[in-house]
Amino acid sequence: MSRKKVLVLGGNFAGLTAALAVRHELHGDVDVRVVSASDKFLFNPSLIWLPFGKRRPADITFPLAPTFESHGIEFTHAEAAGIDLASQKVTAAPGVYDYDYLVIATGYRNNFSVVPGLGPGGNAYTITTLEDAIHAGEGWWRFLEDPGDIVVGASQGAGCFGAAYECQDVVRSARQIADDKGYVKVRDTYQAEGHDNVYAVGIAAAVSVPWQTATPVGVPKTGFPTERMAHVAARNIAAQIRGETPRSHEAFGDMPAVCVMDAGNNGVIILADKMLPPRKHGLLIPGPQAHAMKLGFEKYFLWKARHRYVQFP
Repeated sequence: MSRKKVLVLGGNFAGLTAALAVRHELHGDVDVRVVSASDKFLFNPSLIWLPFGKRRPADITFPLAPTFESHGIEFTHAEAAGIDLASQKVTAAPGVYDYDYLVIATGYRNNFSVVPGLGPGGNAYTITTLEDAIHAGEGWWRFLEDPGDIVVGASQGAGCFGAAYECQDVVRSARQIADDKGYVKVRDTYQAEGHDNVYAVGIAAAVSVPWQTATPVGVPKTGFPTERMAHVAARNIAAQIRGETPRSHEAFGDMPAVCVMDAGNNGVIILADKMLPPRKHGLLIPGPQAHAMKLGFEKYFLWKARHRYVQFP
């Protein structure tokens, strides 16, 4: 029997974790390829520090190719342009890649159209990408030279940060599995509805909002829940390749909530039994330890990701 092919679109939190976890689950007996529009891993939570000179790009990134290739994973630095679900192929600039199992982990792109004037060349800065954060830093230093009024906020529909985000165009083009924003409708196995060999993890996975507010808000899917989704998907792909039924289930709302809200030398650690209400218990721990915890986690996670120890907590 020929080795199965797993194709992962995206190389950040979700994509890197899923690719390495599948290799780990199957002890290397699988062909894995990652196609990513970026050739670097980016620790997004620390982008908040970059505009103010507290971090440099090199502090919160590392090249993906050496990490993947040293562990038997093919890496292609290119943006995926099309997904053909019927023929099980993905088109990117270098060529066409076939797959037995597809993991969509493309992350987000900002939807600047929700508020006129937000977009590039507009009147606002965002820190949702490395380039955006660098540009915001340039604006910040100009502001310090000529101070004036400044507004800090988020647009309607936003999740944890930035304008209301939506998925990359390649996902939206696969209309059989994507909603209008480009999110993939998934089950609690993170398999796409109606396609057992296609998975979506991280921001790419559609999550129902269990509330209604006067101003629409999004559901945070970055960081901890992204890793959880990626591991569920990896376990299920490994099971399918072994000829078993996928048995790993974890509904997004039932995941435990672990979040550190950093605010300089202060902050809040948030813990809860479930990501989304209704919850049985939740805990907010304010204080300077939140900042120290964030710094420690940044160093730990970058070390863990660079050296492929995705099985570590």
